[in-house]
Amino acid sequence: AALSLKRLEIASSSRQHTSVAMSSGMQPCDLAPEELAGQLGTSLTQGLTSSQAAEKLAKDGPNELEKPPKPTLLMLFVMQLTGFVIILLIIAACASMLVNGAGPNKS
Repeated sequence: AALSLKRLEIASSSRQHTSVAMSSGMQPCDLAPEELAGQLGTSLTQGLTSSQAAEKLAKDGPNELEKPPKPTLLMLFVMQLTGFVIILLIIAACASMLVNGAGPNKS
């Protein structure tokens, strides 16, 4: 739930930046760098101040991609069974059981 809330905050923050540019009828990528920097309150030569960077870090979180969840043991097991050779071996084992099970009893 906390992660979803964080995503929502990031999305709304992103929408705010987009709405700044869209107020002029353009997407942020369509604006000149100087104009976009002015709208976002930063400088192209000096960048963000330490206080602005700390504020953005607290508000938006670190600038990194979300790590995918680690696969469970069950998923690892199932993934091992999806190889072409493994599927052929499973089919061969089933065919062998059918042939040997339907044949004459060996005593």
